[in-house]
Amino acid sequence: MKRLPKNWPTTANEVWSVPTEDGWTLGLHVYGDPRSGRPPVALFHGALSNSRQFDIGGFGLANFLVRHGFVAFAADFRGRGYSLEPPGSAGWDVDDLINRDVPAVLRAISRATGYERVDAVGHSLGGMSLLGYMGVNGENLGKLVSLGGTVTLDIAPGFRHVVGAMSHFSVIPIAGLGERVGFISKLIPLAFWRWCCNPKNVPPTEFRQFLACGSGNISVRKVRHLQRIAEAGRLVSADGSVDYSARLGEAENPVRIFGAIADTMVSRRQIRHTHSLLASSDAEIVWCGRERGFAEDYGHLDLVMAKTIEREVFAEILHFLRA
Repeated sequence: MKRLPKNWPTTANEVWSVPTEDGWTLGLHVYGDPRSGRPPVALFHGALSNSRQFDIGGFGLANFLVRHGFVAFAADFRGRGYSLEPPGSAGWDVDDLINRDVPAVLRAISRATGYERVDAVGHSLGGMSLLGYMGVNGENLGKLVSLGGTVTLDIAPGFRHVVGAMSHFSVIPIAGLGERVGFISKLIPLAFWRWCCNPKNVPPTEFRQFLACGSGNISVRKVRHLQRIAEAGRLVSADGSVDYSARLGEAENPVRIFGAIADTMVSRRQIRHTHSLLASSDAEIVWCGRERGFAEDYGHLDLVMAKTIEREVFAEILHFLRA
């Protein structure tokens, strides 16, 4: 397995190598004993992250699930964490996550545990990828939890210029940045990160640990694809020929979509629109904020690492998975 930053605070019992049909090898962090008969739950991280979202030195959803009777499997999408890139790769896009990474991980978990269907939790892009997969295939997928993941996106006015500046590259290599300059995160006030979280609602120590080891290389193809999704107003393929969201009304999987009240990256409109496309009789939105009795209004990253997340968000997830 490739060398990782020294400050990578994983507590997984083991890490599996999961091959995809196009030659990638994905890292799958296993929490608990997959042979125990306990129900499995797959965890998929967001766009600018890796599997550390679910395990920051023991803090996170992975270990919470183990303590409450499940086996957790935190995946590293291609280009992130423990994943290994095949020779000659020219980056990746959201199609690859939906059509290759998600099914490869679910199949591996299903075969190892004996469960035909595997419940899954995805944050941000992880949730979007699970929704896309449910719309076009859904094999081996059980219940779905989307933490701030939707089928549409809003992009800032200057985003197109950023994408244009990246056009000469296939991948922007920032995976090792945390190891080299992660210490700087200790000097930056939490208020700076208001664009991705509610600074009052995240634990400072764990949040800064995440900043040091929770990133990954940026695929320019993926960024272009996200731009296309935003412009189309639908979860479409990179070439526009497939609308993944069009068949969500045919899926019967139980779904919970968690919306963060103070989210600056995903709006309430996007959450509601995604919910409106679901035909399942067991599809609900869970709003995370004071209006629902939470300690604080949640931001985007708060959905995986808030101070009071265990008794608020994780408890809701646990209730849903056990029902």
